[in-house]
Formats: sequence, C-alpha cells, structure tokens
Amino acid sequence: ILLLNSRMSWAEAYELAAELAAVQKTEIGEKLSDRNLIQLVDTLIKRGILTDILFTKDGREYVTKEQLEHEVEQELLYANGRISLSELSDVLNVSISNIEPIVLSRVQSNTGYYMVNSEFISEDYIRSVASEINSKLQETGSLTIAGQAQKYDLPVIFLTARIDKYVGTVVQGSYSSDQQNLYTKIFQSSQKSRIHGALIACTKPISLLKIRDITEVPESFLLPSFRELLGKGAIKGTLTGKLELTGVFIPAVFAKYRRDTVAKTLSRTGLIPYSQVQKLAVSDYKKFIEECSNESVVHLKDCCVTNQIIVQLEASLEDLVSEESWIDLSTSLPSQLSPADIEELFKRSTQKNSTIRDSLVVVCGTSVSSLKFIDKCKTMFNEKLKTKAVEDVKQKFKEVEKILTASSNQSLKKDKGKKSDSKSKPAAKESMSVGGRGGRESKKKAVKNKYRDAKDDEDEEESTVDDVLFGDVLKISEVENILAEKLSEDVQSDEFIHGLAERIFDPLRETYQAYLSEEFEKSHEKKITVSDMQKNIQDFFVSSSYLEKSLAAFEGSENQSQIEQHLVKTFCVPAFNNLVNLIAEEYNVSLADPAKINPDSRAKIINQIKKESQKACLTELNSKLSSLDEFLTLMSDCCSKCDVYVGKVDKKKEKQLLSEHGRNLELQVHECKDISELLLLIVSYIFHKHFRTILNVPGKFVPALIDVLKEKIPPESSEVLQNAQKHVITLKTSKDKSSDENDDPKTSELCEELRKLMSI
Repeated sequence: ILLLNSRMSWAEAYELAAELAAVQKTEIGEKLSDRNLIQLVDTLIKRGILTDILFTKDGREYVTKEQLEHEVEQELLYANGRISLSELSDVLNVSISNIEPIVLSRVQSNTGYYMVNSEFISEDYIRSVASEINSKLQETGSLTIAGQAQKYDLPVIFLTARIDKYVGTVVQGSYSSDQQNLYTKIFQSSQKSRIHGALIACTKPISLLKIRDITEVPESFLLPSFRELLGKGAIKGTLTGKLELTGVFIPAVFAKYRRDTVAKTLSRTGLIPYSQVQKLAVSDYKKFIEECSNESVVHLKDCCVTNQIIVQLEASLEDLVSEESWIDLSTSLPSQLSPADIEELFKRSTQKNSTIRDSLVVVCGTSVSSLKFIDKCKTMFNEKLKTKAVEDVKQKFKEVEKILTASSNQSLKKDKGKKSDSKSKPAAKESMSVGGRGGRESKKKAVKNKYRDAKDDEDEEESTVDDVLFGDVLKISEVENILAEKLSEDVQSDEFIHGLAERIFDPLRETYQAYLSEEFEKSHEKKITVSDMQKNIQDFFVSSSYLEKSLAAFEGSENQSQIEQHLVKTFCVPAFNNLVNLIAEEYNVSLADPAKINPDSRAKIINQIKKESQKACLTELNSKLSSLDEFLTLMSDCCSKCDVYVGKVDKKKEKQLLSEHGRNLELQVHECKDISELLLLIVSYIFHKHFRTILNVPGKFVPALIDVLKEKIPPESSEVLQNAQKHVITLKTSKDKSSDENDDPKTSELCEELRKLMSI
C-alpha cells in the first residue's frame, strides 16, 4: 500500500520493513493496562491534543478521520467501484453513521463518485457497465433501459443519466424517441425497412396496431419511423386520428379509389346512400361527399342527393299542380330513396316553391295529390250530404237544434286548437311509406279514427253534429267504397284510397254541418215558440238588476254612456224583440228571428198589432232605446199592459246566474291562449268579483274597466293590468306582426301574471 501511494523504490520498502521488524522485536520494560490507555486517550482528547478521533464499533480501537477516508477509498477500489455502506461498515469495523458523512462529502466534492440506494459508486464502475451494455447491444440489436436497470440493480433514471454521455462512444447505438430503448444502426435500418415494406404493400386502410403485429416492430420505434417515412414521402397516404396505435393509415391508392367511386356514383345516379360511403372507411361521410361532389348536395336521413334529383322532383310536382290527379313519388324517383328521404325532399320543395306548397298535399305514404283532385273527390258527396241534412232538419229538429247550440259553444275552442296544431304539425299526419299507382305497395297499420265503424272512443259529454248525425250519413268504410268505385280507372292503390278517405272525411263532415245549419236557419223562424219567447223575457228581468248594478259602477266615468248604449243594444233590444214577437204571435203575424230584427222591421211588426193599447206602449218603448233605466221601467209597464206574465224575480235563480257567470269566466281564463282575450276575461272576472255583478263587454272597454278597478285592487295588480294593456296595443299596432306573437317570452310572462290576478 505504501509503495503504491508514495511510489517508493523496492529498496526503500525493504528497509522500512526491516526497521518495522526490529521495532517489533524490541522488548518493552513496562506496559500500560488497557484502562490506563483509555484514560490517557480520553485526557488527550479533552485537552485538544488529539482531534478527529473516531471509535470503532467494538470500542477497542481508534481511527482518525483522515485514515478512515483513506480506507474507504481503498475498499471502493478493491470492490471494482461499487460497494454498499453496510459492507464498508463491516470491513472497516466503523459504524455507518461515521462512514456516511465521508461518502457524502466525496460525492459532493467530486463528480466521479455517486451514492445510490446506500451504495458508493465510482465513475469507473459506470464506464464498465456502459461497456457491458454495449457488448449486449451489439449482440441483440436492441435493449431496454428498464431491463438493464433491473440487471444492475440501479434506478432507471440514474442509469439513463449516467450512461447518456457514453451513448455514441462506448455504447455504439442510439436512444429511441422516448429514451426507453437503445438501438444499433443496423437494427434501426432493418426495422424501418420492414415498416416501409408493410405500408407500401397496403391497398386498403389498416391500423398501426395491425402494422405492429405484422412487422413485430417495437411500438416506441414504430411511431417515430412512421412519422419519418410519411414526412419524407416514402409512403403515400394519410393518417386518421392521432399518431398512436389506434390511428388508421389510409393508402393514397385507396383514397383515390373511394373518392372516384363516390364522384362517379353521384354523377351517374344523382345520389349515394350513406351506408355505401361508410363501407369505404369514411368517418365524416357527409363532409367527404361534399368534397367529392362537383355541385351542391342535399343531406337526407339515409342518403345524399345532388341537384339533379331535386330538379327531377320539382318538375314532377309542377306538372301535378295544374292537373286534377295524384302521383306516387316513389315511382318517379330512384328506388334507393327511403320513404323518409322522399318526405324530406318533398318538404324542401314545398318550402322553396310556394306554388307547390299551396297546391299539393301528402295523402299517404309517398303519394301526393293536388288540391284540385281532392276538391273533385269532395264534390262526389255533396248531393248525398245535402239531401240528408234536409231530412234531418225535418225529422229531428229538436235534436239538431240542441247539437248546433252545443257545437257553436265549442267552435271558438276548436278553432284555437286547430290554429295551434297547424303551427306544430305538418300538412300530412301520415309518415311517408311506399305505395300507390305502379309502386311497391306495403302494408300499413290502420290509424285509429273516432269516426270509424267501431267508434271505440265515443265521448257522450262532447257530442257534436258529426258523431250523432253524421255517423248515420257516412262512415269511413262507405267513403272508401265510393271513392274506389268512382276512381277505379285512375287509382289502383287501396292505401291511397284509404288515405284519401281519411283526408276528406273531416271536410265532408264540415260540409254536412254547413248544409245542416243552412237548412236549420231556413226553418228556424217557423219554429219559434211562445214559451221560448216568454222564457227569454223572464230571463231578461232576472239579469236586469245586474245591468243596473254594472252601469252604476261607471258613474262619473266618461265611458258610462257608451257602456250604457252597449248594454241596451246587446241585452235590452233582443228582449224587446222577443216581446214584440210574442204579442205579434197573437195576431198571426209572421215571426222573425229576434237576433235579426232591426228598427224598421220591428216598427212594421208593431203596426200590424190590432190592439191600440199594446201598439201604443210598444211604439213608445221602440222610441226609448237609449236609456237603460227608462227602458227597464217602460219594459215592465209594457209587459203589464200586454198581459205578458213576468212574475217575481227569483232571488235563488239570480244568485245562480251570478255564480254560473263567474265559473264560465274561470273556465275561459284557464283555456284562453290569446293575451288580448285573456286581458278582457281577467278584467271582467275582477269586475264580477268586486262588484258582484254580470258585465259582458267587448275588448274596446278594457281601458274603462281598468280605470274603474284601479281604486279597488292593489297598486301592483293595477300595474300588471296596465302593462298588459300596453303590450296588447303594441302587438295590435306593430307593423311586423308575427304569427306566433303569443309565444313571445314577454307575452307568456304577462299571461302568467294576469292569471295570478284571479286570486286577488
């Protein structure tokens, strides 16, 4: 050891050895005991004569720090550059707590030493490891850093950092892109060739995962090599998705093939199904079709069509507009179009061409008819319906009268329902299905109709003219039979006949009702009875107290006179007309409808009354149709003089009339959708509730009602009414009126606020 450290000659070494042997043979006269030696060393340490003295683990020896550092380096050298702290502790007989600071000091002051996992490692060891790794790498062509780290029991990060400077020199190779592998140049060249060959051989889309399985190339090498080959143009094609194993490589030859296929199909047929494009490995098939087409295209549910198909369809529809005929669109369009696609094309044509929209209608499936043809079919039933209406009025007058009265009460609700339905429903309720003249007929499940023979869903509470009387005139099956017989030369499709019958059934019912109403009006004048007229007069006197009470609420208002004139015109005049008819009936004077009697016709009827006292009082009353109080007084006197029994006003009936009026208003408010009508109903209801009376006035009197009520209701409620009134005026005067003005958010909000006023 001395020879190595001091580089002395062998002669000097032998001389020192001889001196050491002589000293060892010298006899000592006196010896100190172990205890004395320990006390002596402790005294020297305390006095500072001995410093940096460390005890061994057994406590029998002392070693200086300098000597310990020297021995640590010697042991590291003997261990080939790698030794653990525990092994140093055992060999040097010194605790790890004394060795560790020395090792850390060496590591921090010299870059050629490292401490990893309680092991002391030198740079010589790292170089030897790099040399061994190179030998293995040249043998196998590739190595994983993780495998080498496991082999040498070193952390991956440490090993990568230490051998990095030897890569390219000691280690004849290079890192992979993720620095997790080492490859030789020969290995890299061979793997790239395999990848290149596999990709060039591809004629259809293939995933990189499959390329990896075929070539057995490591994933870490495949992706960078693919990027390099694609970037240099060594392979022709594109990659869909991200650069990872799930990505799909589409060869340029396949991309050209599918682009040509789509373009040729569109050019030849004018359409291409989406399913055909999807088979060509296209994800965004709609965008791909647009890129391949030389003209604008229309995307449908199941396929895409060019302008060629649309022009063809519009030509067929325009020809149909001027004809009294029908057509099955499936026979004039390519068979690849599904019923849903044909329906979408028809909708587009009607939206773009107002003439087609206003003149054609879908009857069933893909069958379209002109309105002229449908009107022609309706006229086939006019004679039968008119004859039946005349018979029903003659034989079932009371039943007809009852039904028409109920129907008139529901007409407003039905009209509103039809308007709202027309906004949300298409013209044809049926979904398009193939069928019709010359077409491919398919079975269709019958649609439930309340007017069918079975009548599964009759509602006795809502009996109308159609389900009571019209069912005896025509049934849906009879309509189908008549149409099939009269259209046998033009129509061979049972499905079209069925759809046509369902479409004209409701209009036929309306035609019958119109005939019935017309015949009823003709015979109504002859059917006015004395009891009806007397009952109307009695009902007038029951409600007369409410007329006075309502008018009194407007005392001092500038609208009082106008409201008074309205009450006289709408309530008093019809009652007076009933009285005139009742007296005239005694003298066999032809009676007139009280609702249609005007001042001139009333004067003529009065002049035909023979009794002067009756004529005089009726003439006087006829000239006093301006003041409500005066009219009520004269009306009562006139009834007495004309021997018309009125009787005492029934208070119970009077209260019942008031209660029914309130319930009717509540029902109308609940069902009303129009804000202007709702405002009138709410104001009328609040007026009824606060004044305990009945008042029916048109919408022009809403401001007057609000003015009267503002003293009776809370300020915030009054403000809601005024805001609603201003909004209604804005809607009525707006130049840009919308058909959906009631769907406006502000309108909906005001309607909700108005309905809340029912509780004030």
